[in-house]
Amino acid sequence: MCQFKSAVVVRDEREKGGFRLLLSPWTESHSVLETIFKINERVRLICAKVEFSPDDITNAHLIEKYKLKIDEERTPEWFDDDMKLNVSEKLSDYIKNIIVTGDVDILIGGQFIVAPGCKVSCVRTCVISAVLGNASITDVRDNASITNVRDNASITNVRDNASITNVWDNASITGVRGNASITGVRDNASITGVRGNASITNVRDNASITGVWGNASITDVRGNASITNVRDNASITGVRDNASITGVWGNASITDVRDNASITNVSDNASITGVWGNASITDVRDNASITGVWDNASITGDKRAKKIKFKL
Repeated sequence: MCQFKSAVVVRDEREKGGFRLLLSPWTESHSVLETIFKINERVRLICAKVEFSPDDITNAHLIEKYKLKIDEERTPEWFDDDMKLNVSEKLSDYIKNIIVTGDVDILIGGQFIVAPGCKVSCVRTCVISAVLGNASITDVRDNASITNVRDNASITNVRDNASITNVWDNASITGVRGNASITGVRDNASITGVRGNASITNVRDNASITGVWGNASITDVRGNASITNVRDNASITGVRDNASITGVWGNASITDVRDNASITNVSDNASITGVWGNASITDVRDNASITGVWDNASITGDKRAKKIKFKL
């Protein structure tokens, strides 16, 4: 899989160094870059596919941590050591220009790395490849995409069609709405206030999510992850391992609860379908429904006025 920062090198004697560097802020895919720049290698090898990456994404703001890598075993004969050095220098200049520090009112268009301690007020229609350290971002909108939120970084108000991938460590995100999507929440990361049609996928480790409502959806909750307050038409699919969910009400639905997962406080018209393994459900009230209880799964504290028979 192509990594940040990907580029394609083609020979061009008219340019300084004898090459052109083809890249885009919107993609790290070499095949997409070849399509964008109309490169056809079916006849002969005419380009070199490279990546200029830090030793770890947490060092994305430190240019000295970057090294040039060749994405494929074969390279053109003209791609010699001198050209590799020149390509590294040019990519180094690109990285230096996208690192954001200090206080910034708005980031719009292009690609950025938000360095530790940086405070960004608004992000719109751009690509952020890393949010690091104690950096903070407020108000992520439009089609903005953010990858790799690490350390103690914080993001507030994610809306519209914005997307965030890989929220790790002690990072926190507050206020996810509209059609926003978040993929990969791990470690001790926390997300608060998921609403509208927002979606969250892959919640693991000790990650926590608080307040899921509207038509929001969460898929694949594992490890010791915890989810609190699921309401309205929100849906959760795939709760496994030691994951826990507390407070399910309104028309919220939960599907596929397995292993040692636990659910507490199910009320109103909430529904749970498919409870397996050693999963446990505690405190069921009102018109809540539970369908499909298997294996050693248990239900404790059924306080519904009219008991609903389990359908196996």
